[in-house]
Amino acid sequence: MDQSLNTITAALSDPDHVLTGLDIDPYLTVPASDHDDPELAIIEWKRYQYEVEELMTGGVAFSQVEDAINDADLRDDAKSALWLLAWSLRDPSHQQQDARATLALIATYGG
Repeated sequence: MDQSLNTITAALSDPDHVLTGLDIDPYLTVPASDHDDPELAIIEWKRYQYEVEELMTGGVAFSQVEDAINDADLRDDAKSALWLLAWSLRDPSHQQQDARATLALIATYGG
């Protein structure tokens, strides 16, 4: 397993892994938290975002980041948000290629 992928997998599953120096938005709605402390919940959520951004900008394959997100112990809506973030950081030509392939597949079944 890629070292970066190990990092996100560990970070997404370790509640004590906290990144420092993050710009915390006090109005952020935190979709993935069981914390009683709202500030800790915000830091946790920002950590997930940071890890996904680091992996995607670091060149880790989208499919590997996607697998790490799917394996994380998060609510489905939180996983969806992280997946969308990762998708948005992909090369636009890859996004378009995947979108067209999906449209073509759906067309074969009559839409």
